[in-house]
Amino acid sequence: MVSHRDPIVIHAPIFVCDGECARVENPICEEIPLEIRINGVSYVTLMRTPGAERELAVGFCFTDEVILSISEVSKIACYAGDGAPFIQRVELTIPAFTGKQGKRGSVIKTSSGSLQRAQILEDILQHIPPVHSQQRFDLSIVETFPQKLDACQTLRAKCGATHGAALLDQRGNVLFGTEDIGRHNSLDKLIGHILLNNVSTDDKLLMLSSRASFEMMQKAARVAIPVVASVSAPTDLALQVADRLNCTYISFLKMRGFYIYTHPWRFGLA
Repeated sequence: MVSHRDPIVIHAPIFVCDGECARVENPICEEIPLEIRINGVSYVTLMRTPGAERELAVGFCFTDEVILSISEVSKIACYAGDGAPFIQRVELTIPAFTGKQGKRGSVIKTSSGSLQRAQILEDILQHIPPVHSQQRFDLSIVETFPQKLDACQTLRAKCGATHGAALLDQRGNVLFGTEDIGRHNSLDKLIGHILLNNVSTDDKLLMLSSRASFEMMQKAARVAIPVVASVSAPTDLALQVADRLNCTYISFLKMRGFYIYTHPWRFGLA
């Protein structure tokens, strides 16, 4: 049996405040490996927060372009070691996988390469079609997103350290939320949930606790989410990607007010 306990370890640091020192109990989020195997062969090991392992494995393989559709996966099996409290390995059976599909033809693997920005944009546009959703949304729902995302992050409330992602419907109701020490992991978990449950994204919005890099915008566009919002600042390249892929991007939602950078027409603005 796999435990459903929170992935938290209690440490006892010395707390210093106003010249006073005291030994206190401090809950810390666990960070443990998850191995993803494809057709019995190890593909990658991710450091992550336990939970939503099936979703993480599927979402990672989708955003890494190992699969282009959930229909390519014929079986998913999760395993924990003897006495292990959490799932440690997910095995995917993908009959068409040759071992070479990851980042199918893409030259973009990290955010630290030396490629020119034009090359990056061209590569992204070759691999991801623009979002076609014409859905409009009520502007008044946006300012509620940070509080709704916070409500999804139970681990963050206890020990901090985690990033969150939430999928919301057109009325601003949370449909599914994830959290993880890694911002990419958190989004991959949410994308895995979308794929495994065949969720239509035409009228959905995505809320992120982290900044939006161009990789995060790519991932959202890959599952055709029309609106992405975050509490932190975007990068310039992320905004260019959002604009070219027809995504509406909103940021600085922790401030009084917020910025809509791209495609504001979805909220009735010019």
